[in-house]
Amino acid sequence: VLMSFANQVALAMQNARLYAETLEAFKREQRLNEMTRMISSELDLSQVLSRIVRLAVELVGASSGFLDVRLGEESKREFSYVASYPEEMGDLIKKDARFRRLFRKRSPTMTMIEDASGRKEILCVPLIAGNQKFGILCLMASIDVSFVVREMKLAESVGWQAGIAIQNADRLWSARRRAIESDLLRQSA
Repeated sequence: VLMSFANQVALAMQNARLYAETLEAFKREQRLNEMTRMISSELDLSQVLSRIVRLAVELVGASSGFLDVRLGEESKREFSYVASYPEEMGDLIKKDARFRRLFRKRSPTMTMIEDASGRKEILCVPLIAGNQKFGILCLMASIDVSFVVREMKLAESVGWQAGIAIQNADRLWSARRRAIESDLLRQSA
């Protein structure tokens, strides 16, 4: 009888764990769907990018994150979006030579840094659409939270979606600029 009861308890615990995992996967899928809807329905790039960073932080269980966007041939326009990111960490990252190299990479990268509050794991993914790289998304977690392959793949997916949103906004901005230039030329002729 005692063995049967122990088996039932073990089975109940396993079912509870599976239920929790399934619920977590469902929540992740909902967040990804929310991000996809937001990207396809919103034209204000600054709002989209700001929400992407917040959703990415939530999606992978990071403590904070930032998204750095560089547009144009000479990276003339620059936009940065932050979610719960400590200011001193931003300064540390800007000074760290590893991060300058990360901005040029076209694949996800994980690295560790250390500051006054301890060691941090940082996951960076490029923002890519087609053959163009528009920037980088970096997510930070304290050392007690470790990014695994699933988080890297999720962040990479967010990076692709953000890259597409940026590319679409850049194309829209360019089309509007060309239309204004065309109108000005017609008016001057």
